[in-house]
Amino acid sequence: MENKILAIVDLHSDANLDPLTDTRPLAVTTFAGRYTFLDFILSNFTRNNIDDIAILCKEQSGKIDKHIGRDSTYLKNTRTGNLKTLRNESALGNPQFNTDLNNLVENDYILYDNPGDFVIVCQTYFVMNVNWDELIKTHIKSQRSISVLYKPTEDYEQFSDCDKITIDAIGDAQKFEHINDRDQGKKINVSLKTYIINRTLFEEIVKKAKTISSLYTIPDIVNYISQYYQKVNCIEVSSFVLCFNSFKKYFQNSLSLISKDIGGEILGNKSLAIYTSTHNSRPVIYGEVSDVQGAIIANGCTINGKVRNCILGRDVVIEEGAVVENCVLFSHTIVKKGIHISNLVSNKRVVFKTKTEVHGTYDEPLYIPGGSII
Repeated sequence: MENKILAIVDLHSDANLDPLTDTRPLAVTTFAGRYTFLDFILSNFTRNNIDDIAILCKEQSGKIDKHIGRDSTYLKNTRTGNLKTLRNESALGNPQFNTDLNNLVENDYILYDNPGDFVIVCQTYFVMNVNWDELIKTHIKSQRSISVLYKPTEDYEQFSDCDKITIDAIGDAQKFEHINDRDQGKKINVSLKTYIINRTLFEEIVKKAKTISSLYTIPDIVNYISQYYQKVNCIEVSSFVLCFNSFKKYFQNSLSLISKDIGGEILGNKSLAIYTSTHNSRPVIYGEVSDVQGAIIANGCTINGKVRNCILGRDVVIEEGAVVENCVLFSHTIVKKGIHISNLVSNKRVVFKTKTEVHGTYDEPLYIPGGSII
């Protein structure tokens, strides 16, 4: 990529997947068995040679730091690259003022220590593979100082509780508003809350944010700019997009990754590698009586039972005679002999050993807290 880019991952706007995100930010929640949502977006930057990255942490920043570990996992050039986590310490006790813009005001050095041409701001709960080089070129061609990515769709269920954009004939945003029930069955332009902003304008936004509102977020200020300051260009994303902004969508979208159509585009392309911290786990062991169809299985698992349409994290054990269907099991989960479970999400280190039948439904998946004995 010829242009110098500063990428900002905005965790202040992370979705709440209650109860799954009660103990961790969405950014470091398990994705596809062995990754996290943060891995996915950071890897997308790495593949596009974007090496100056700031992660705006709202809370539980220690878990972000722990997962990232050494920045060499994600940076193309560790000598010139820069991956930092930023937090607004002064606002931790005042949640309303703990916004992404106030975080940047508190840590404005990140702008001056990382000179460049453009700033990218993105979320972690939209999962998509994009070519940032092409998107930057499209942004430059628009001759606008700010662009927002959007996905045209009629899939109301997938993008419920998101924002939509009314776009005029020349491709500029006329209005941002929340998707509502009246949008069912209609084509909507979903705002992906991902922005490409000229560096000079972004610095101006950070400096002037408090003069507009101390409670404004980056999406708020983009909306304000589009209404009162200057035009905001809209760039269509043609690739597949999944939205993980509720527990139900987490469950259903995770299982959809097993299919060739969706999983092949999100996970199956070898040129779109996803980088993550390694655990040096052994390969999966399949016993003589194991029966597995349609599954994504991480290293370290031991499978002796029946598995159908599941995602299994690292070191999961399915004993002989156990049946596991339509489940997302986090690392170190154990399903004992004779247990039948279906349509659930199991957090880490759960043991299913006593109750023989444990079931949710596809539309109302069951959640099992970490460390539970069932």
